[in-house]
Amino acid sequence: QPRPTGIVGFLSNWSLLRNGRSLLRVRGRQQNEFACMDAIRVFSMAQVILGHSFLYVANSAGYSNLEQFSPPHGLLGNFWFQVIPGCFYGVDSFFVMSGFFCAYGLQKKVFCRAENRRPGAFGLKYLQFGMLRWLRLIPAEMFCMLFIVNVLPLLGTGILWNTERP
Repeated sequence: QPRPTGIVGFLSNWSLLRNGRSLLRVRGRQQNEFACMDAIRVFSMAQVILGHSFLYVANSAGYSNLEQFSPPHGLLGNFWFQVIPGCFYGVDSFFVMSGFFCAYGLQKKVFCRAENRRPGAFGLKYLQFGMLRWLRLIPAEMFCMLFIVNVLPLLGTGILWNTERP
């Protein structure tokens, strides 16, 4: 099936059905050169989510005294809780992998052609690469912001929730 072009092709980038299929697609080793990094990406994402979730709760609820958190009797004295401060390394590994994949994508799409190796041509291709990456990521960011502003306040009540509903 041919890919749509023009405005339909542009708008299909935000298609929930198309992006959902792409997200849930499992590719074999022949189609995915870096399948070995999928597990590392999953663990990095889990660490990022866990670390940010704990930090949100800790900052919003607060600790009345430092003994609740500090060793030997606080949470950091617990062996399994020590994973939480290590979640910052998940962010680092996520950034390293993102940089690796961006560099690989640039090499695969830009440097494989001799005409793109000139500084002027590379500058244009680099801007195009950055713009396409931004266009790919911005819909998810906009969805999250719309969800937080419009839906999240309607889901609960309490000290952290917006009680003044429109």
